[in-house]
Amino acid sequence: MTATAYKVHAVSGRTRLKIPSRRGEAAYFAQVAERLTECPGVVQVRVNSRTASVLISHQAPFDNIAAFAAEEALFALAGESLHQFLSRYTSENLQWLDELLGLASNGSLDLRSMLIISLVGLSLLQIARGQILLPATSLLWYAGHLLDLKVSPSDDRNQENR
Repeated sequence: MTATAYKVHAVSGRTRLKIPSRRGEAAYFAQVAERLTECPGVVQVRVNSRTASVLISHQAPFDNIAAFAAEEALFALAGESLHQFLSRYTSENLQWLDELLGLASNGSLDLRSMLIISLVGLSLLQIARGQILLPATSLLWYAGHLLDLKVSPSDDRNQENR
């Protein structure tokens, strides 16, 4: 079965992929590096099996390289980035917890509210311990970002319909 690769980062002439299902398989990543260097337009390939990372420096469009990799059965490029995949997966698998919190609190709490409360509480604990600079500010930073997040993908659709 062909491994699924996720595009993590891309700038002109340089693309980083992650292939999490093959993490730690040094032989696989060595083969990917060797075969991809044969692809027209690929300048350099650097791999790291411990992080499941493939860094490709290229002159050709990345779509051509992805097609080459698929033809060679090295990997199939996912239709979404790793960040999008992890966000969707987490959202889908934590939906039940969000619904449970809503039922238990008669609609007063949801998962995002609980995360914000937890992060602010943890930051106050860190402040009380004297760990003000890094841990407390990091926790408050994350809580602030949660305040800006949409609750679910359906919110995006609701905003568009208004």
